[in-house]
Amino acid sequence: MPRTPTNVNSTSSRGAFLRRCTKTQYPIQMLLKVTKFRERGRKLPRSELANQRPLEGNLRSCEIGSSRGSYRRADLLDMKSGGLSETLATLFEPELIQVIDDGMLLRGIENDGGRAYLQEWRCVLVRKPDGDITK
Repeated sequence: MPRTPTNVNSTSSRGAFLRRCTKTQYPIQMLLKVTKFRERGRKLPRSELANQRPLEGNLRSCEIGSSRGSYRRADLLDMKSGGLSETLATLFEPELIQVIDDGMLLRGIENDGGRAYLQEWRCVLVRKPDGDITK
């Protein structure tokens, strides 16, 4: 299982970590509704999935490189006014599992309380009235 970066939860290095990520991000962001299929690695039953309110935000993916190697991450961002953003959820080493009619399924590692867990996201595209799916 891939290790998550040690500085993910560190408040002193968080700003620098996010700046490095921003510099290496891919240029396209998509507006999505994300349903998490797992909680701390445990697959959620259908009844819980049906009652779960999806997170809505922009998906940003990037690759981070250092002298110790590199890793990929996908962040779901809540875009605030003034260009500020808040990270709603993060997947480390995300993999595209399946393309579905209205989006995709991603699988990766979620860091929760300093522990790494398997996580799967159902990502549904949110279309604006003009049909645009970006930002």
